[in-house]
Amino acid sequence: RLSVRAETPVLTILKVFLADQQPAIFVIENIPVPLIRESFDDAELSRPIFEFLDNRCHALVDHIVSEIIPCLAQGEPARLLKTETGQAMLNFIEVFYSQSSEPLAVATVYFREPSIRFHAFRKMSYQT
Repeated sequence: RLSVRAETPVLTILKVFLADQQPAIFVIENIPVPLIRESFDDAELSRPIFEFLDNRCHALVDHIVSEIIPCLAQGEPARLLKTETGQAMLNFIEVFYSQSSEPLAVATVYFREPSIRFHAFRKMSYQT
C-alpha cells in the first residue's frame, strides 16, 4: 500500500482514543522513514498524522482512500480496546495520498462497538 520495498524502514505509531474514558479507537499509523525530512520529538507522534506529514515530511495529504472491513476483535486490538475476543468491530485501512497520488502513510483503524457508529447519507439525483 505504501509502494515501498519490503526492506524500507517504516515508522509505526500506535494510538488509542477514548470515549467517555473508555478505549474506543485503536490506530496503527505507518510512515516510510525515507519520507521523514526533519528530526522530531516523540511527543509529536501523538498529534494528528496530517501535522506530522506536513511538518516533518513536508508533504500535504490531498486525499485518503479508505477500505471498510467488518471484523472480529482479537489480539492487540481486542486487548487495547478492552473488548472480548470475537466481538464485532469495524476496521478501516486508510491510505493517505499526496496531490500527485504518492502514498504517504497507511493507517489501520479499529473501532470498538458500540462506542463508535457510522452513518451514511446518500442523495439521489434524477434527470428530468
